[in-house]
Amino acid sequence: MGATPGVGAKLAARVRHWFADLGFKQMWQLVVVLVLAVTALFGGLDSVNTKVTVFEPGEDFSDGQYTLVVDRAALVGEIKDGTRVVLPEQPGRHYLGLVVRITNDGTVPGNLLKEFDLVGHPDQRFVGAYRMADSTYNSALGPGLSEELAFFWELPDTDVAAGQSVTLRVWKKKFIELFVTYGKTWIDSETDYGEITVPVKARS
Repeated sequence: MGATPGVGAKLAARVRHWFADLGFKQMWQLVVVLVLAVTALFGGLDSVNTKVTVFEPGEDFSDGQYTLVVDRAALVGEIKDGTRVVLPEQPGRHYLGLVVRITNDGTVPGNLLKEFDLVGHPDQRFVGAYRMADSTYNSALGPGLSEELAFFWELPDTDVAAGQSVTLRVWKKKFIELFVTYGKTWIDSETDYGEITVPVKARS
């Protein structure tokens, strides 16, 4: 039997109404789902090539947004600035600090809190970035500015020891325009990153 007259038109109207009711976030999620579905038809994401750039302490590395130079890594039980406690002592845990000179090469302020991924330590907790000059918390860096910062992770005190090394990743970034009304932003690559292995010292 043929379709009842008007059913196709009613269905099309319902679909148009459903799309019209979607907010921006829901529409973006739908687009992501559709892209993943189409990708799966062509063999999934396994064929995507990952590009790793290995760099060393003391060497300039650019992720597109920032140029950074990793200086050193050290373990410490607590962080103080004079008599002020910046990061308090935690029973059974200690802090891994990574000292970095970082410059914002872009034209907009940049978020610092997701710059590094500490690899292979599932029980770690990132606790922030602090200026070496005055121990103030620093979550962002303005365009053209440069700072020497210490990035800190809280770890079990049995996880990393002085004399060992830690590996960190820095994801490459691209500056893209989202939409006219949403401005521009830096987006992490899903495949390309820099990787550095740093020896860990005990803080004296």
